[in-house]
Amino acid sequence: MSIDISQFHETFLEEACEHLRDFETGLLDAETTGEADLDSIFRAAHSIKGGAGTFGFDEIANFTHVVESVLQNARDGILTLNEKVVTELLRSIDVISELIQAAKESRDPNIQIRDEVYESLSAFMGGNIKSEDKPTQENKPKNEGFSLFNVDFIPDPHMAQTGNDTLNIIRELQEIATVKITCRIDNVPLLHEMNEHEIYLSWLLELETSSPQELLEEAFMFVEDDSTITFTKIANVDIEKVENDLAEDKAEKSKKPTGVKQNKPAHAAKAETAFIRVAVDKVDALINMVGELVTNNAMLELQVKKSIDIEENQKMLSAIDHMNSHTRNLQESIMAIRMMPLEFAFSRFPRMVRDTAQKLNKKINFITNDGQTELDRTVIEKISDPLNHLIRNAIDHGIESPEDRLAAGKVEEGRIELVAFYRGGNVVIDIIDDGKGLDSEAIFKKAVDKGLVDANAHLTESDIFKFIFHNGFSTAQAVTDVSGRGVGMDVVAKNIKALNGSIEISSEKGQGTKFSISLPLTLAIVDGMATKVGDQTYIIPLLNIVESIKPQKDKIKTVNDNVEVLFIRGEYIPLLRLKKSFTTESNKGLTSITEGSAIIVEVESVKVALFVDELLGQLQVVIKNLEDNYKPVEGLSGATILGDGTVALIVDLQGLVNMSQRLNKFKLKEIGKHHFYGENHEVQTHETESLIPSSQQLQESETL
Repeated sequence: MSIDISQFHETFLEEACEHLRDFETGLLDAETTGEADLDSIFRAAHSIKGGAGTFGFDEIANFTHVVESVLQNARDGILTLNEKVVTELLRSIDVISELIQAAKESRDPNIQIRDEVYESLSAFMGGNIKSEDKPTQENKPKNEGFSLFNVDFIPDPHMAQTGNDTLNIIRELQEIATVKITCRIDNVPLLHEMNEHEIYLSWLLELETSSPQELLEEAFMFVEDDSTITFTKIANVDIEKVENDLAEDKAEKSKKPTGVKQNKPAHAAKAETAFIRVAVDKVDALINMVGELVTNNAMLELQVKKSIDIEENQKMLSAIDHMNSHTRNLQESIMAIRMMPLEFAFSRFPRMVRDTAQKLNKKINFITNDGQTELDRTVIEKISDPLNHLIRNAIDHGIESPEDRLAAGKVEEGRIELVAFYRGGNVVIDIIDDGKGLDSEAIFKKAVDKGLVDANAHLTESDIFKFIFHNGFSTAQAVTDVSGRGVGMDVVAKNIKALNGSIEISSEKGQGTKFSISLPLTLAIVDGMATKVGDQTYIIPLLNIVESIKPQKDKIKTVNDNVEVLFIRGEYIPLLRLKKSFTTESNKGLTSITEGSAIIVEVESVKVALFVDELLGQLQVVIKNLEDNYKPVEGLSGATILGDGTVALIVDLQGLVNMSQRLNKFKLKEIGKHHFYGENHEVQTHETESLIPSSQQLQESETL
C-alpha cells in the first residue's frame, strides 16, 4: 500500500514561502552590510529544492537547483555577490514564488520571467569571476582534494509516512559525491511480522567528495530529527582498511537504538520554540467556543447568586470564581495563538524599497525595528497593503533625489523608518522619512480648487494634511508608474478605519513626514462601555470615548431644524440619540435630556455626543459577526452575549455618524465652519475640530 504524500503538499508550500523570506532577507543583508551569510542563504535554497524533489514539484526543484549552483559558486569564492548578481537572485525568488503560487492554485506558471532569469543565472555560471575573468593563485579556491566520509544511516521506522524517501536522499548525495552503498537487512522481520508502513532497512554509505561535510549533512535535514545519522570523516586511510572496519562494525551499529547522532555539533538540537501549523478557521472556532464558555460561566454565576444564600454557599461561589478565572486565562491563551509578530509584514518591504529606489535613482537607508511587536493575524494581513502604499509614497514623493538633498544641505542618502510599539491597548506603527515634507499651502490650494473647503476657512495644519486621503487628491507635478495619480491614499484610510484604527500625519516642510497608524491588538475582542437605551444594551468602543457627562437642558440647541448640538467646554458638538438612530419595536428610551447621559466620542478627529439612558460599566466582549448570524445592520459592527444571556449590540461609530449625516441631510463638517456667540459665551473652535454652527444657524435655533 503506497502512502499518499499529497496531504503534505500544503505544508511544504507554506514552508517554502518561509524559506524564500529567509533567502531574500539574507541577500538584502549581504548587499547592505557587505557580509553575506552564504551558508544560511544556501540552506534556504537547498531546503526548497530538497522538499520540491521529495513531493514531486519537479519544476520548482529544477529551477532551484540552478539557483543553488550559483550560490555554491559564491560559497566557493568563484562568484562575487555584486549588485547585478543580487538583483538576478532576487528575481529568481520572484520566479520560485510564482512557481509555488501556481502549484497552490493548480495552474500553469508564468514561464517568460523564469526563462529570462534562467539565462542570466546560467551566464553567471560561466563568468563574472572575482578579480579579472578567471581565478588567480591569490583568489582561486583552495583545492583540498577528495575526502572520504562514512555515513551510518538508520532511518526512523515511520520515515516514509512523512513523505521522505531514502532513494531521494541518496540521489541528492550523488549530485555532489561518489556514493558506495551497502544495505543492511539485520532488522528485517519475518514476513508475517512485517508492517507495510514501516522501514526495516538501514544503510552504510561511503562518500568520496570534494564538498564540505556541512553540504553532505544537508541532504539529511528533513530526517535528522528522528533518524540516526553518524558521519565519520576518514583522512589518509587505506580503502581496504576502511572496508574491513565497516564490516567489523556492522553488527554493533545496527543494534544501537534509534536517535539523533552526529559527531558535528552544528546540527545539534537548537534551543528554539517548536511550532505546529494550525488552520486559522480551527483557531477561530476555538475562540468562539471559549467565548461561549465565558458567557455560560457568567450566566451560571448570575443564576447561582439569585437562587442560593450567598453567606452559606461561599465555597460554591469561590469555585465559580476560580472557574471564571481559569476560563478567562484560557480565553487569553487562545487569543494569543492568533497573534503574530509584525516581522511577517515588515519583511516584505526591504526588497520593495530597494527595487523602487533603484528605479527612481534614489539612495535610501530603510530601517525597521525588530518587528516583534505582535498583532492579530487578520490585522497583519490587512495592514500590509496600506503600509506598502505609504512607504512607496515616501520613496517617490518624500525622499528627494541625491542632487536635491545635497543642494538642501542633507546627506545624499534618504532615510525611511518603520517602527512599531505598544501604546495602551493598541499597537502604533510609524512610517517616518527625512524627505521634503508636506506642503500645507499647496494641499490647501488643491483642496479649494476641488471644492473640498472654502477658501476663507481657517484650518489647522493637521486638518489640511487629511485632504490627501480624499479620492483622487494629488499635488504631484508629474505622474509616474510608482505613484502620483492620487489613487490609493483614500483606500489606505478606508482600510485602516475598517480595522477600527486611525491614522495621523505630522510633517515639517523640508524636514520630513511621519504617518502614525494606531491599531487594536485584535478584531475578535473589544473593550467597551455598556450602555442602556430602553430595553436594549449597546456597547460603545472604549478606544473612541473621551468622557461622559450629565447634560443640562440649557446646553442643548437645535440647528437646521432637526440637528441637536451640545455646548461643552467652549464648543458645540453634534448630539446623536441612540433611541432615534436604532428604533426598536417598543421604541423605549428616555426623552428628557436631563435624565440620561451623554458619551463624548471622537470619530476621525471629530467629536460627537451620544445620548443614552444609562451607563452600565466597562467590559470586554467577544465580537460576533452580525452578517454571519443575522444580517448586516448599518451603524452596528457586531453583537455579543452578556453574562445574563441578553444580546448587546456593538456600535460602529463611523457607520453611525455616516447614517445620521445621510438621514438628517447634513454633514458634521458643515456644522461649524464659523464661530458664533450664544448664551453670552464666546465659542472658541477646538484646534482640531470644525463643528461650530454659524451665527445665523444659532439665531434660528430653539432651546430644548
